[in-house]
Amino acid sequence: MVTASVSLRPRQPPPSPPLSPIVPNQFDRGESEVCITALRVRAGQTLRCVVCDDKRMADTFCSSADKASLVRSQVLAAGVADLAPADPLLVALGKQNTALCLVDSEDFELAVPHCLFSEAVLEAETVLELAESQRLPCTIGRVVGTGTAEAAVAAAVSGLSKGDLSDAALLGATLSLSLRDHGLPTAAQWLVSADS
Repeated sequence: MVTASVSLRPRQPPPSPPLSPIVPNQFDRGESEVCITALRVRAGQTLRCVVCDDKRMADTFCSSADKASLVRSQVLAAGVADLAPADPLLVALGKQNTALCLVDSEDFELAVPHCLFSEAVLEAETVLELAESQRLPCTIGRVVGTGTAEAAVAAAVSGLSKGDLSDAALLGATLSLSLRDHGLPTAAQWLVSADS
């Protein structure tokens, strides 16, 4: 178990999507469209982030209440004080201008309190829009790039068949190559510095 508190200052995304586990999972949950979004810390701002690296977070037999208690204790151990016990954890962290990075099922997931978007700390840019196939449920049927990723996504998708779109692993690899070829980052890029 490792707990650290860091300040994150992202370089310019957009990241390439790890499509395989994310998109079909969202379709399984009833979403018909999935957006991949780049988050940026606004100029002059910093985002404090507590990292909770605990394998128990991926344990499906561990209850949500136990996981919340585990995370809350790790956040307190990381030095984040004055968490209102009555508040949900993310609300309490948002009041401290702090996000939470924790292990989900396999990878790290960044949990950002909603209030940070309205506090002029973060800005969001949709990079990709992925729509579920009408003919093959729970697979990708359409991909559209937006903003700085529009040309790279168009170039990648133009050479793919509808069948290729439904293969999330192939699509993710193809998009990564095209984004890289267009000089765009393909992963989150953070400059990390220890707070204490």
